[in-house]
Amino acid sequence: MIARLRRLDWLDRAAAAYAAVYFAWLAAHAAGIAVPNVGGAAFSPLGLLVTWMTWRTSSVNGIDRRTRVAWRLLALSALILWASGSAWTMWIALSGSDNSPAWIDRAGIAHYVVAITAYLWFPGRAFPRKNRARFVLDVALIVVAGFVIAIYVGLRILASDPDQLFSVVLLESSLEWALFAVAAVGCMHKRDRVIRHALVVLLCSAAAYLVGNYVFALAPAYSAGDPVDGLWFLAWGLRFVAPRMAWHHYATVGTAPDTALVQEYRSNPFAYVLVAGAFALLFTRIMAQDREFLGALVVAALLMGGLLILRQFAELRENRRLFQAHVDRESRFRSLVQNSSDVVLIVDDGGVVTYVSPAARTVFGKDSAVAPGMMFRQLLPEDDAGVADALLGRGPHAVPRLETRMETSPGRWHEVEAVWTDLRDDPAVRGIVINCRDVTDRHEIERHLLHTQKLDAVGHVAGGLAHDLNNVLAIIRGYTESLRADLPDGSPARGDLDRIVEAVDRATGVTKMILAFSRKQPGEQRLLNLSQVVQGLGPMLRQLIKDQVDVRLQLDAGLASVRADQGQMEQVLVNLATNARDAMPDGGVMVIATANRAVNTAGPASGGLPRGDYVALTVSDEGTGMSPDVIPRIFEPFFSTKPKDRGLGLGLAIVHGIVTDMGGCVLVESVEGRGSTFTVLLPRAYAWAEPPAPRLRRTDSADENGLGADSATIEPLPTPGTNS
Repeated sequence: MIARLRRLDWLDRAAAAYAAVYFAWLAAHAAGIAVPNVGGAAFSPLGLLVTWMTWRTSSVNGIDRRTRVAWRLLALSALILWASGSAWTMWIALSGSDNSPAWIDRAGIAHYVVAITAYLWFPGRAFPRKNRARFVLDVALIVVAGFVIAIYVGLRILASDPDQLFSVVLLESSLEWALFAVAAVGCMHKRDRVIRHALVVLLCSAAAYLVGNYVFALAPAYSAGDPVDGLWFLAWGLRFVAPRMAWHHYATVGTAPDTALVQEYRSNPFAYVLVAGAFALLFTRIMAQDREFLGALVVAALLMGGLLILRQFAELRENRRLFQAHVDRESRFRSLVQNSSDVVLIVDDGGVVTYVSPAARTVFGKDSAVAPGMMFRQLLPEDDAGVADALLGRGPHAVPRLETRMETSPGRWHEVEAVWTDLRDDPAVRGIVINCRDVTDRHEIERHLLHTQKLDAVGHVAGGLAHDLNNVLAIIRGYTESLRADLPDGSPARGDLDRIVEAVDRATGVTKMILAFSRKQPGEQRLLNLSQVVQGLGPMLRQLIKDQVDVRLQLDAGLASVRADQGQMEQVLVNLATNARDAMPDGGVMVIATANRAVNTAGPASGGLPRGDYVALTVSDEGTGMSPDVIPRIFEPFFSTKPKDRGLGLGLAIVHGIVTDMGGCVLVESVEGRGSTFTVLLPRAYAWAEPPAPRLRRTDSADENGLGADSATIEPLPTPGTNS
């Protein structure tokens, strides 16, 4: 409080000291203490001070024209009131009579007219159509209740002093309450917040002036220093405070109208205050058994009751509208959360999940174990345990975005991208809101893309080296052939040259594999039936497969065609069969199958292939299988789990390159210790003429392909276009 007083300038402090001195004198006079009579002198400059302050406020640069004119009208009304009040005081002092001449009363009436005009002249605001009914009813309540009280007061004044003019008393009483009512309406209707606050102060001033006039009219006699002077002085003081407060606002904040806070109309509390006052007046008259003017009060009470009922109906309609809007917002929010592709979690200060959005069952699966009541830390892996601590912390280490894994069901992990907002201070939430987006598929595609780019880069380098090496090997073979031709038959050196030729041929085979991996050797694509290709590789498979490995063929008789290079497809099949053989050192069963397959869902589960019909070539074994950390690397060039003298690690890389070039993919399923299954998916080739399906026959014993007994068993598979 002291700090606020120190911020006031000299004029505000002087006005406060002036009021304090006057009320101290008034209290001393009421207590009978003999002090100089300064009451009249204290009242004399009040009107001029108010006029000067109001005019000064109207002269501030930047206010709009209507506001400037309204302030100047208020300055004029203060000047008129000061002149009439000073004349009335001088008349009493000179004549000793309370009855003032008519021209003084007319001047007072002019003051009311100018003040009401000023209040109405301040810029107002247009309420939305939905608020107009409540505003009009509030205005009606203020007008009816105010004039009921005003007329009753006027009639009581006349009853106490029958010598007063009936019309003048009622007119002044009505104008006083009209001024009060206009100020009460303006407190809610005016556009600028500073004007509304000033009208609240002027409303209090009008109330003090009304009460003062009522007390003066009913008092048997009047003398300077009576308590009624305190009410009048307070009314003048508040008239000074209103423009002074507006001037302070214009000088510090600015003169731009505050339109951001005046969009909706709620209610006017003065309407209910006046109605309560009118009903209180009726109740006190009934309790006092005063029947004078009782009929008029009852009629007014019925009218106000009807207005109150209409006002409550309007309020109920507005409440129903607000409630429906609230329900619509809640429904829209609930629908957005439930159908969102993100899962929304709310975690409290203790790390307990208090809310899980219904989208969890859609994103994480119907068997999702994420539910309210569990600890957020339980959803994260041990490596990310610090994430929960950082999330719950309020310090700068708590980042608003993180990527982690989340165990949505026992043994099932999802890679998620989480964005969180700390709303623990919001009473409607009281927790941390975490938006979790499942990025498992996206990361899988990114890894697949990175792997493809890696293979492409390595393939370009390896292809260039293999091409240069192939040229060198061709030169070595040429000179070796020339030397062997020059040697006589039976020369011991011919055997050494034969060994050189064999070594060159082996090296040439390696370069062919590297060139195939780098896709430097273009293939001739045509319509192929993979079942026919598998059967045609019987002689080669006989050379590759060990005796203890049982090869079983499951070939679809109605297999659709694919567009591919036959040599490349044979290389794919040989590489897969060789890997299956090497995975079963102690023997076992190898199954080579063909089938039609439909991909209904695009994503990592289908190798990123779009929806459509495909042909599947599957090679499965019962070998050692692969561990989960090995599977992501099997298509990397020069990566192999075999001994260094058993392979270069290019077999599966070549398979991947060939199949990818044909628009297909290779799917891998492997369980360590239980075997592996490689499935090659190639797009089905639609043509007006497809090669006839091969005639497959059952062989119960070894045939010309050299495969073991019952090795070419044909089993019924799904028809073309179905999902196997």
